[in-house]
Amino acid sequence: MTDISARATEVLNSSDGADSYPAPSQEASPVQAAPVQAAPVQAALSSTSTRVAAAVPRTLDEIEADIDAARQRLAGRLNDLQDYVSPRNVIDRQVSKAKTVFVDEYGGIRPERVAVAIGVVAVLAAISFGRARRRRR
Repeated sequence: MTDISARATEVLNSSDGADSYPAPSQEASPVQAAPVQAAPVQAALSSTSTRVAAAVPRTLDEIEADIDAARQRLAGRLNDLQDYVSPRNVIDRQVSKAKTVFVDEYGGIRPERVAVAIGVVAVLAAISFGRARRRRR
């Protein structure tokens, strides 16, 4: 692991102006790898180090403010979740989903789907009626 980090540091700090890793040799692999740009790596390393350095001297008031903000975000998300799973909203979503099956994008009724639904209901009613009639005998 230290060899990799040493190589990365060497490539990032090279003064020859190379912006990418050297291409792999043709003998090792017939496929050329895309060069990795060093500038984004340097930017990521520098932004990480500044974030860590900036996070160290936080005051108690800043920490409490962050906790309060996180609590407010969590409370808002919980309210949104409660609204989403409320029975009325679940029913409304399911009804609108069912309507999209029988209504086209222009608001017209799809007669072929309505006919299929009526047929299914008729078959189920006939089966139920037949079972009830057999039980009476």
